[in-house]
Amino acid sequence: MNVVKHIIPALLILGGCGSEKSDSDTEGTPQNTESGETSDADTGVDDDTGASADGEDEQDEDEGPVEVCLDSDEFETATGDVYLLDLFNGDWYAPEGFGPVLIPYLDYQLLIAVDVVDGEYTAQLAHTATEAETQDFCIETPGAYSNPTLDESASDSVGIAFEYQGGAPLYTINRFVPTNPEQLGFTVDADTGAISGVSFAFELDAREINLERLLLTTDPDEVCETMVRIGDSIGFDLNCMPCMADEAPYCLNFAVRDVPATPTTEIVKIIGQGEVIRELVESAK
Repeated sequence: MNVVKHIIPALLILGGCGSEKSDSDTEGTPQNTESGETSDADTGVDDDTGASADGEDEQDEDEGPVEVCLDSDEFETATGDVYLLDLFNGDWYAPEGFGPVLIPYLDYQLLIAVDVVDGEYTAQLAHTATEAETQDFCIETPGAYSNPTLDESASDSVGIAFEYQGGAPLYTINRFVPTNPEQLGFTVDADTGAISGVSFAFELDAREINLERLLLTTDPDEVCETMVRIGDSIGFDLNCMPCMADEAPYCLNFAVRDVPATPTTEIVKIIGQGEVIRELVESAK
């Protein structure tokens, strides 16, 4: 992924609000080991022009091993039909006005496996790799969603609403969307069983996330201050709110609806806590 391409919009917004960050603040920090990539910010990967960020030759920058994450037959496969969820084209309606700011960073999608046995629905989510439709095996998958509330008021569809019961959100470095949003919903066609109208809602805790490549800081107070500046620049209130767990003022509530769901032949593997398989391989010359 080209970090220069993705970080420029945020820099323009923050720069217009008086926020500055020196090179010494951002260099040398390990990034995104959970996404299966070596961070461009760490290694000085070239931008689209082919020129190195620090003037070094591209060949020199590509040297050295790269960490990758592996699939395994030992990972259980989630049951049911699998869909690719296009986060980029969902309606990000909360926080109000933040969608246009967030969307440029959604270079990943979600996979969802939906199953129904004896009328009982379950769902399993997984992140895709960056700019791909395959599962990112560097990211653990949480427990399945189960015991939903059903809305059967419509004759041609059933509304499904899950509340995640498996514990705290599982945040991934430099990704806004957790692997287990607190709320998950969708509509099931009564005739075909296909899903549509997928929605998520989740609380983002500035103390738990690591969005340094996006917000240029991991300090929770600075994260919230940055959100305020972004909100001021686009005319919306993006103040951090009290968190549900302890009322500390470090949380933002995100919500998206009408996420397109496309049937796919991909499968979802269940990767438990501590089960990610990492390996160093030599980078291509």
